[in-house]
Amino acid sequence: MYAASYDGGLAETVVGAPTGSIMFDFRATADGNLVEIDGGVRGRLSARIKGGYLVYEAAVDGNWGLIEAEDTRGVADGYWHSAVITVTARGTRLYVDGYQAFCATTTAFLGDLGADASVRVGDLGTPEIADFTVSRSVPSAREVITRARVAQPAVEFAANRLDELDVARFAQTRRGAVDLSFRVRGRMQEGTLFAAGAAGDERLSLRVTPTGIVYRAVAGVGRVREAVAQGRWGDGQWHRVAVVCGHGAVDIYVDGYREAHVPGEFFLGDINGLDEIVIGQDCHGVRLSGEVQSAAIFEQVLGDEQIKRLHGVEPIQTDALFDRGFHDSASYRIPSLLTLTSGTILAGADQRVFNANDAPNDINFVVRRSLDGGETWGPLQTVIDCPGTGEDAACVIDSCMVQDPATGRIHVFVDHFPGGIGQPNCWASTGFDSKGRRLVRDLDMGRYYVDADGAVYTAAGDPTDFQVDAALNITRSGRPAGNLDLAPGTDPEQSLFAIPTSYLQHVYSDDDGLTWSEPEDLNHALKEPWMRFLGTCPGNGIVLRHGANSGRILIPVYFNNDHNWLAMCATVIYSDDHGETWTLASSPNDGRPTPAGPLVPAEFTDEQYSLHEATIVERADGSVLMLMRNQDPRGRVATAESPDGGVTWGEITFDESLPEIWCQPNAVALTSPAGEDRVVFANASLMLPYRGCGVLRLSLDGGQSWERSRTFNPAHYVYQCMCELPDGRIGLLWENECQGLYFSRLPLSFFGIPLAPAEVNEEAQTAD
Repeated sequence: MYAASYDGGLAETVVGAPTGSIMFDFRATADGNLVEIDGGVRGRLSARIKGGYLVYEAAVDGNWGLIEAEDTRGVADGYWHSAVITVTARGTRLYVDGYQAFCATTTAFLGDLGADASVRVGDLGTPEIADFTVSRSVPSAREVITRARVAQPAVEFAANRLDELDVARFAQTRRGAVDLSFRVRGRMQEGTLFAAGAAGDERLSLRVTPTGIVYRAVAGVGRVREAVAQGRWGDGQWHRVAVVCGHGAVDIYVDGYREAHVPGEFFLGDINGLDEIVIGQDCHGVRLSGEVQSAAIFEQVLGDEQIKRLHGVEPIQTDALFDRGFHDSASYRIPSLLTLTSGTILAGADQRVFNANDAPNDINFVVRRSLDGGETWGPLQTVIDCPGTGEDAACVIDSCMVQDPATGRIHVFVDHFPGGIGQPNCWASTGFDSKGRRLVRDLDMGRYYVDADGAVYTAAGDPTDFQVDAALNITRSGRPAGNLDLAPGTDPEQSLFAIPTSYLQHVYSDDDGLTWSEPEDLNHALKEPWMRFLGTCPGNGIVLRHGANSGRILIPVYFNNDHNWLAMCATVIYSDDHGETWTLASSPNDGRPTPAGPLVPAEFTDEQYSLHEATIVERADGSVLMLMRNQDPRGRVATAESPDGGVTWGEITFDESLPEIWCQPNAVALTSPAGEDRVVFANASLMLPYRGCGVLRLSLDGGQSWERSRTFNPAHYVYQCMCELPDGRIGLLWENECQGLYFSRLPLSFFGIPLAPAEVNEEAQTAD
């Protein structure tokens, strides 16, 4: 063990290694340096604790990367933790306590530092470092788990109740965890798993019921507090449940996944006169209709990775596809994802060059391709790069992708804004006249139009000496005069500018995303003059497979009016001719009943009725389900159904099973050997206070009910997009808002439900 600090050089066996791993255990009570491998002017690799969480930085010239694993908070808790850093051609992964905590695109490692690199571990006695190893080998995810230290309980139960001396140990323990293994004897069976009390009065309990697991506590003044993990665990099978109290909340985990998060802490030390702790029964002796096999109490606030280790959760593979610093960009956001008919996986993103903000900003549309089901990814390709730099740059934002299986063409729709313009400050306009000619303006608000040959005319039809090419570059009497998309003041020679509104653009590829068309503006065909904004709901579109509308392409979009830019309406655009022409459908908001009368999308201002970013799936019966982000005070995802392929929509309802925190949703329909109408829905489900808690939910009846939910990431998580991978797994491209986009491959067993025999065999063959 390195109790203080250790300085030394790299072993000859690892000098110059292009890939490998750094492994160590650590214990800390404050921020500090963990490991630094210093290559002098060539750069360094370092790991440290900052703000109570882990940070890994590869500061190597030309290959910089930063992993701020904010979700590993609490590692400076005075207990031992394990860390593993692996570097391969796929990027860098950071594991904590056996499970992947974060990753980055950087591939910097020892080979970038030179033979004279020195190693320093520890920092003036805190943190302490043990079992430090640098190796050329890269352990598998399962090998990382076996190496990790397992959290040690303060006490284990050897009987159905704790000895009075053990009980006394927890009289002051106000933060910690209870972990136990149980089963009940079948459906509708229930009872108490764990209970604690004082003087015969039960003050704390953990119960399994037919509809969930309930943690109940009675505060000193008689106030009842509850945390409920909804679900059905009365199937006669063994399950693990952990209740963690700390970081300002009570969390309930079942079988390694967080199922409930309730603000407020209440634990054993909050019971005045605590004198009894029992398992498998309540404090009055009423026994569980089943059994508790094992139980333990921890004084440590267990982290997500530690609970997964205790509960034996299989690891999930995640790779960074686009992240901060990649191709010198400040951030990447807004995932789109598609499995092509060839089996190629296509991932799209906003490349936010200047900062992580929405428009106005310098934002490009970029893609990466995978030819092996998401195992590895090709280089970044820039599809659309607009003129300008910084916050005044023209940009594109929020891509939505779909492939037409009949033609193989990939269609991508994206929002475009001229320089200095974004959703909050764009004008109500289409940007085109009734003949489809582009409109332009000068700084005196004079109006002009661009003819098909690029010649510019005044609104009255008089010719000018301006000419505009296909890339919107302007010449005046043959001399450069700026670009229509530039913000005023960017080019001193420029006097004509695009109408400052939103533009819905379309690009396509006919070769699996290798090459792309030039962007085409669709405003003249789709946008109404009273709309300030008409843009995509980012993620994926669908092609209908059933009924009279089979082959129709649907793309979810939303729009606002000129009275309140936050008064939005979700709908779709659709094409029945393989993308040659597009039509804007009606919105579920058209004629929606309100106390003031039927809602009029062009006029309403009450944000309570707004329907923002949406996602769509086709059910087995051919109906289309739309699930929508919204501002309704119920805080639930809005839904609407279309019986005619998206042209019209029925009544808006709110799904009580789907929390809505003002964040983009995504859904995908899955194939099913068992004939079920499978839909997976994903969204950020909690304000923590940041947007987070990414939850995936599985429906077997086309989204009418939800069979099982799983928390994929209990902390930072915002937008996402899913696809069904060629091997039957779910591909999930997700973001944590400021750092980047990450791709995970999830087996259907992730949901913890029985699979059809064919699926069980397939998962066994494709297991990592």
